[in-house]
Amino acid sequence: MSRRRFKLSIIGPVLVGLIILLAFGTVMIVGPRASNTAAQQLLAGNNRAIVDLAARLLFNPLYNLDVWTLQSTLDEMVEDAAIVYATVRDTTGRSVTEVAATGQEWVPDETAARQLATQALELQDTVQQETEGYLVLCSPIAVGSEQIGTLELVFDRAPMQAAGEHVRKAMLPAFIALPIAAVLLVAMLAHTATSPLRALTVAAEGIGHGNLDSAVPIRGAKETALLGTTLERMRAELQELYLGLEQQVAGLERRAQYLEATAEVAQDAASVLDIQDLLSRVTTLISDRLGFYHTGMFLLDPTREWAVLGAASSEGGRRMLARGHRLRVGREGIVGYVTSRGEPRIALDVGADAVFFDNPDLPDTRSEMALPLRARGEIIGALDVQSTEPAAFSDEDAAVLQTLADQVAMAISNARLFRQAQENLEAVQRAYGELSREAWSDVLHEQPDLGYYCDAQGVTPITERPDTHRNGELSGVSIPVTGQWGGAMGTIRAHKPSNAGEWTPEETALMKTLADQLSVALESARLYQNTQHRATRERLIGEVTTRIRESLDVESVLTTAADEIYRALDLDEIVIRLATDETAVANVDPDRPRSAASADGSQREEG
Repeated sequence: MSRRRFKLSIIGPVLVGLIILLAFGTVMIVGPRASNTAAQQLLAGNNRAIVDLAARLLFNPLYNLDVWTLQSTLDEMVEDAAIVYATVRDTTGRSVTEVAATGQEWVPDETAARQLATQALELQDTVQQETEGYLVLCSPIAVGSEQIGTLELVFDRAPMQAAGEHVRKAMLPAFIALPIAAVLLVAMLAHTATSPLRALTVAAEGIGHGNLDSAVPIRGAKETALLGTTLERMRAELQELYLGLEQQVAGLERRAQYLEATAEVAQDAASVLDIQDLLSRVTTLISDRLGFYHTGMFLLDPTREWAVLGAASSEGGRRMLARGHRLRVGREGIVGYVTSRGEPRIALDVGADAVFFDNPDLPDTRSEMALPLRARGEIIGALDVQSTEPAAFSDEDAAVLQTLADQVAMAISNARLFRQAQENLEAVQRAYGELSREAWSDVLHEQPDLGYYCDAQGVTPITERPDTHRNGELSGVSIPVTGQWGGAMGTIRAHKPSNAGEWTPEETALMKTLADQLSVALESARLYQNTQHRATRERLIGEVTTRIRESLDVESVLTTAADEIYRALDLDEIVIRLATDETAVANVDPDRPRSAASADGSQREEG
């Protein structure tokens, strides 16, 4: 059954007439002799109800700035003989539209009208003002607590008074039946007019409380249906916006979680220099913080043909790790793709992905993402994360997690550099220790009894030590002096007087510390002595070279060279001979007489 829709501009005057009839009937019942002043007051009250109702109905057109609808509604109101002027103003008091009755010259004062509109907005109620035989009513246009303007209607009091008197006399014969009929009719029309508004009010309250799933009922008069349509459109838009915001908030929370994990991984990785320990801690930390089903860390082998699993967080991954799981670069799985291309790869449905390598150790995997580990412009491996949810990863996830992968790659590179530096340092220390051992071996070979003895008589070389000391009566301790290569290069043996007691742990520790310091000092002295010898040798070579280069004559150069080398090295003899055949020179008969330079530079023949 179709519902007939009446325009509110028609219902309004009908309701006004019924209210007037009801008012006059009531007056007739209460007392036919009531004064005309009381009737006029009742009419003014009825006019207030009209203004209130019309102001509510004008909310939607004013909210949408539908000036045509506002103008049309005001025209229909002014057609009533009692209303001579109508205007709609916004909250600033500016007139949006106004209508005056035909032939009507009087209009309210603009300043007074603005003040009346301001007062209505402040009181949130209809206010009235009587001036020059006119009744001015101003009501706020609002829904709930939201005010968007005011409606001002001017009534001519003379027609109202005459109409009131006429109606009162006309209703006198039927003062009993007419009020009852009017009440029933008004109640029916009020219910018909307000039922859609009540439904819209309930729907609006539900939207205000966050209930965006229930559709807004669209029924009633044209204006009410339009309001319902607007409210339904707003509900749908809010619901869509709310869902979008939920997705954005979820994405932001996920990104914040990724960034937090990235910072934690970077902080943790900076303190670990062992590569295996670093890989294990990073994979465990990523799985725990981000809730991945599996996290694996692959590193390229020295041939760069295989990506070898270095650490895994899942039980299946640990089984793969135990059997040395590896993937061929560029051929197997998305890890092989990533290590070959250096680009992130996401498999949203691993069963349908062409490059996915089915792994029985990870049967629950539904999504997989691999990220390249790139350090100092070189791909060193891949970070592989897997989830049990389909389509669990997006391009935004890849962009955020790539930052984490870069942090991990840099930490791995730093750990490798540290290990390499450590190995180089150990090699240098071993080489230096070997050189130091050989040098001290030469020193001790040249001076086998190098050492000193000290007692109350003073310090003397150990070779001059008196053999009168009775060690058996003294408390002694022997501390080795360790060289840079780790071996012993000497010994410190100390004795305390017999009445001084045994050596305490503190005294023994002090002696060990002094022995270590002595080792360092001896090594420094040896290096300084070697430096001095090297400087003396370089100086001697420079002097001999300078003397040799003073002459440009071949024989003079040979003579000078023989003499300078003979003197500089304190030799017994020296022979310098020039020959074109090296073999002849090397096989020269040592008994053959040869020319040599003597210490005084003269030539002599030697047999």
